[in-house]
Amino acid sequence: NTDALARYGPLAEDPTLVRALKEEQTILISKRLARQRGLEPGDLVLMNTSGHAVQEFRVVAVTDDYGYFIHPDERAYGIVDQRFLRRYFCVDTETAGMIAVRLGSGGDAALVETLLRERFPAVRGLRVSAGPEVIDHMLTDLRQDFVLFDIILGLTAVLAGLGVLNGQLLSALELFGFYTVREKLLFEKLIAVGGIGPKLARVILSGMTPEDLLASLASGDLVRLSTIPGVGKKTAERMVLELKDKIHELMADLPERAAASPGDDLVLALVNLGYKTAEAERAVSKAREGAPDADFEKLLRASLKVLSRA
Repeated sequence: NTDALARYGPLAEDPTLVRALKEEQTILISKRLARQRGLEPGDLVLMNTSGHAVQEFRVVAVTDDYGYFIHPDERAYGIVDQRFLRRYFCVDTETAGMIAVRLGSGGDAALVETLLRERFPAVRGLRVSAGPEVIDHMLTDLRQDFVLFDIILGLTAVLAGLGVLNGQLLSALELFGFYTVREKLLFEKLIAVGGIGPKLARVILSGMTPEDLLASLASGDLVRLSTIPGVGKKTAERMVLELKDKIHELMADLPERAAASPGDDLVLALVNLGYKTAEAERAVSKAREGAPDADFEKLLRASLKVLSRA
């Protein structure tokens, strides 16, 4: 609930943020999410929704003040107004399955528990957890993952010792397939960039052909790179900075590419976001009618608005 969040943190300090969350498609993100995706206030986050295609949310603040986790930095999360949760994600915002209470210095946990039970007398089996128990609950999944990993690693070592794996102990449990050698080499260069792991590298390669990606990196086309889902402005800047001088050998046998028109780039960006080519072309055409001289980013936003109304 945005009104509840407005009582503390950045929303309490800046009422314009409250208005932005309520009236615009905006999002608060945690510091970890900002670091992972290279996002900062003003950047756009593109999200798949339940039946409303891809929607863009503008980052209005980066803060950990609203995480209910004991150690907020351990979680990557974003917060949008409840009306967008209902509209785009079909989330029931009238019923709560969990209530998080943040106590200040000297707060009385016993008093809070009493007040909760008085406030919800009809709720059966109301359980109140605090301190170490909450941390233990949060870390349960993490511990289970490590146990499973240890089991798999142990089995791998046994199979390797028996010669089933040709005596080689696998150093990684994820396997990736590539259509071409160029795509494989590009993947290896992407995961060497700070903040880009195997999963994001796969998203990047699925969001743009290797040839188009190489061309965008070579020309420093940050706008086009930022249209790839999961790639923010800062991530795009790191990609160009760290890879621009390392991709020459991958481009050696590529034919000269004719400069693509802004319309072609827009259609490609929308197709990469999951739209069909025909509907992307119609949306771009309508967007250009309203603002024929607009730059790529403005036309992309206008095209997304056309598609959201379709």
